[in-house]
Amino acid sequence: MNSFIDKAFRYRNTLLCFSLLLSSFVIFSQEIKLKTSTFTIADINVSGDTSYGAETIVTYSGLKKGEAVIIPGGVKISAAIKKLWDSNLFSSIEVFATKTEGSNVYLEIALNDLPELKDVKIVGVKKGKIKEIIKENNLNSGVKVTENLITTTKNYLENKYRKLGFLNAKTTVTTSKVVDSVKKSRVDMLVRIDKGQKIKVRNITFNGTGKLSAKKLRKNEKYEAEKCIKNLKTF
Repeated sequence: MNSFIDKAFRYRNTLLCFSLLLSSFVIFSQEIKLKTSTFTIADINVSGDTSYGAETIVTYSGLKKGEAVIIPGGVKISAAIKKLWDSNLFSSIEVFATKTEGSNVYLEIALNDLPELKDVKIVGVKKGKIKEIIKENNLNSGVKVTENLITTTKNYLENKYRKLGFLNAKTTVTTSKVVDSVKKSRVDMLVRIDKGQKIKVRNITFNGTGKLSAKKLRKNEKYEAEKCIKNLKTF
């Protein structure tokens, strides 16, 4: 009997401890929940590595002195960040409050320009192919160098040479920052193409041709060879 009572007390005490812990967690969660407030924009500062004027950036963002914004998580600030990203001119963008005075807030737009391409060097192919590759991939001087440009260039060249029978073709694209007196952020690009060994179909043997002669089928030998190479890519 005493053993049963002891177990009951221990079970009750365990439930009480668990309830207290759960209550403490709920209270703590409520305390750390971010509080949003409405402020009036007193001023907007622009910082970062950019060649664009502060007034131009602020105007394009859509944020204005004197208008009301919610901090944190306001729709207007989120919309300003999205609009700046959609311009495809910047590699990083942040908008945050530097200080508040009463109902006024001071905002800062911190961003860095996407670098422009200065020079491109392509190795691994004949000189006569370089202009063609530059044109096909829009690797012209002044173009904004994005991760998408690097990835699409790499994928395009590998697929291009695999279709020509170089099934192990590999391409690497690297950039290096240009250090000079020009204020704009610029990079040089190195495109290294390793075509590897070309795979050729030497002979095609036809079995079970029926009424069709091997001679007639060989008219399509080139097509079959290309089809065979394409099928090899899937392995």
